Amino acid sequence: MDGVKNYLVKGKRVGLAILCDNAPRTLSRTLASYERTGLLQFFDEICMFFINGRKEDEALAQRYGARSCLIPADEGFGGAIKQIQRVMDVDYVLVVEHDCAVWGGATAEKLQNRLSEALGVLERDAADVVRLRHSWMGQSAVSAASIYSYFYPVDQLSSRWVHAENLSDAPAWIKFLRRLRSPLRSKRWIGRSVYVEENPHLKFPNYIHKDGNLFIVDSAVFHWSNQPSIFPMDFLDKNMRRVLNYENAFTQCRTSQEFERAVNTRKWRQSHLRIGVAQGIFI
Repeated sequence: MDGVKNYLVKGKRVGLAILCDNAPRTLSRTLASYERTGLLQFFDEICMFFINGRKEDEALAQRYGARSCLIPADEGFGGAIKQIQRVMDVDYVLVVEHDCAVWGGATAEKLQNRLSEALGVLERDAADVVRLRHSWMGQSAVSAASIYSYFYPVDQLSSRWVHAENLSDAPAWIKFLRRLRSPLRSKRWIGRSVYVEENPHLKFPNYIHKDGNLFIVDSAVFHWSNQPSIFPMDFLDKNMRRVLNYENAFTQCRTSQEFERAVNTRKWRQSHLRIGVAQGIFI
């Protein structure tokens, strides 16, 4: 395990935080995918945060060599996020929710390469956070790609696009009028171009650039999402303080949706944080 860890980031500890919200069957399937693909071997510390957890949950965590942290129901998702920084002793942390299984085609070698790639841009301070959901493997809850195509014509469809969402086939002049009518809303969806455009960094160079196999997107045009993400341990404290009322966000957000709404404000867009988007490893 130490050798693998040193290969990812020499001399740095990498942790895995799993946020569990009262869905034991889903969590069991997710953990089985981690075990099957060898994902767990890459982390120095694994901790499961059970929202409204019970003592029985601790046994499940122990089965996978993980620590457990029981979060009271009144603290919810925000309380779990807050506890990550308090209880984990790592330099980088990958945060996932209980329903984020590993992509079915993943192998230990692919996982290692993609984790190393994500950690590499963080080490070089080329990004503040890197998303690791497999961006081209399925429909998102907000139909991100289809909303992007509602406002913008797709210049060249990405070779990795799997047609998970229906794209708008309206003519370019209609989409131009839509952008004129909703300039702020349409701007916020520019970041979603990384899911469907072959070269989004060429189409939107003011907001997107390429770093190896990753796209780096300005938060001015990209929402915060609770999808699987890896970041330095001080990210929540150092960067989120600029975005929201720190204590209120972590004590008042009972659900993941409430946390996303609390973050995705004007302050988030004005913070110009750098969000890395990799091909990813989670569905």
